[in-house]
Amino acid sequence: MKLRFSLLASTFLALTLAITGATSAARASIVEALDLDALVAEAEDVVLARVIKQWSHYDERGRIVTDYSMQVEETQKGKSVAGAALTVRRLGGVVGDRGMRIAGEPTFRVGELVLLFGRRDGETYLRPVGMAQGAMRVFEQNGERWTRSDTQGMALVRHGASGEKARAAAQEPRRLSDLMQQVRELVAQQR
Repeated sequence: MKLRFSLLASTFLALTLAITGATSAARASIVEALDLDALVAEAEDVVLARVIKQWSHYDERGRIVTDYSMQVEETQKGKSVAGAALTVRRLGGVVGDRGMRIAGEPTFRVGELVLLFGRRDGETYLRPVGMAQGAMRVFEQNGERWTRSDTQGMALVRHGASGEKARAAAQEPRRLSDLMQQVRELVAQQR
């Protein structure tokens, strides 16, 4: 519950600044740093998926959001099957001549591969856990797949920390196969 409160509070602050026009003052959202164990525990779905389409629109609350259609390649947790399409939503985007940006929200490009730790919001879409921490970009280097968290626009903090610098689960590039093995082990332990 503490995590959800801190995420809601930081999102509310960033949204308030964006709406009031003070976005130049908002450089980062304050977000609790999540290790891999917390990402897996908080996620309802952990999937490797490719972005196939995106569109921005106003949601039922009048906020600008961007939805991404993604095709699942592999599932580590949840009910999605390989080949299935799912929708991932982030706050922000551009509709007509109006735009909204929330620091710390992930962005995706059509065609890219993402390791997504998502939580369902209703039955229609997923939201990345821990803002962009739950959406790790996958890239190839020397014939191998690697991944890392994109923490740009986030000030990561640890609950009750003693001054140590907080880090995301995969801040440094990690071999995707190694990370997926660790995710499988965590999913098995958490059952």
